[in-house]
Amino acid sequence: MPLLLAFLCCFAVARSAHAQSGPAVPGPVVTDRPDKTESTSIVPRGFAQFEGGWSLETVSFSGTSLHTHTVPGMLARVGVLGALEARIGFAGFQLTNQPAAFGSEGLLDLELGFKYRLASARSALPDIALIGAISVPTGAEGVSSERVDPSVLLTVSRPLSDRVSVGSNLGASWATTDDGSGGRVTLLDLTYTWSFGFALSERVGAFAETFGSLPANGGEAAHHLDGGFTFLVRDNLQLDVSLGRGVAGAGAADWFVGAGVAVRLPR
Repeated sequence: MPLLLAFLCCFAVARSAHAQSGPAVPGPVVTDRPDKTESTSIVPRGFAQFEGGWSLETVSFSGTSLHTHTVPGMLARVGVLGALEARIGFAGFQLTNQPAAFGSEGLLDLELGFKYRLASARSALPDIALIGAISVPTGAEGVSSERVDPSVLLTVSRPLSDRVSVGSNLGASWATTDDGSGGRVTLLDLTYTWSFGFALSERVGAFAETFGSLPANGGEAAHHLDGGFTFLVRDNLQLDVSLGRGVAGAGAADWFVGAGVAVRLPR
C-alpha cells in the first residue's frame, strides 16, 4: 500500500506540472514490452503507462520439464519530467508444475526504479537512456531474494528507416540466492539484448531479437532468440504476442511464450 500511495502521489505531481505547462497530445504509445530490449522512450510528463501480461517458460532438468507461468508481469511507468520517468515493476505470481521439486512458486519481489534520457538522436548519434532499479524483498519464501538487489541498464536505439529501427541494451544485475549450504550469496549477471523493430503497417509492428546473460562470478550462461507482434488498437492501447527459445548456454530456457497489453492514461 505505501508503494501504491507513493506512485499515485508521483502521478498527481506530474499531472499538476503537466496541467500548468499546458496540454500536449502524445503520439502512439511506445512500450517496454513484449521484447526484452527496454526502449529509450520516456512516458510523457503527466501521463501514466501500465504494461503487463502472461508468460510461460519451459526448462528441462534431467528429463523433467519445468513449466513456469508468470502473471501479471506488471510495469507501471509515470512521466515525472520531460526526460525522467518513475517505474514500479511487479512480476506478480510465479506458478509451476513442479513446486515441490523446485520450490519456485509464489509471489515475486517488487522492483522500484527510474528511466532517464541521456541523449536524443541527432545526426549520427542514437537515443540513449539509463535505467536504474532496486528489488524490494516482498516475495514469498523460497522465491524472494530476501535482499535489496540493484540493477543498471544502458539502452540505445536508432531508426534505420521509416519502417525499421534497432535497439540494444547492456546491463548488470545483482541477484541474491541460496548458496546451497543454508546461506545467501549475491551473484552478478552481465546482460545484453539486440533487437530489430519493423512497422508492418500503421497499426501492426513486429520484432526479432537476441538476448542473454553472462554470469560474472558463477552460474550458467543463457542465450535466446525471440520475436513477436504488436497491435495498436488505438494510440494509447497496444496488444502483443511473442515466442522464443534458448539457443545456447546451460541456463537457457527450452522455449517461452507470452501475451500482454499496455495502456497509457489519460487517453
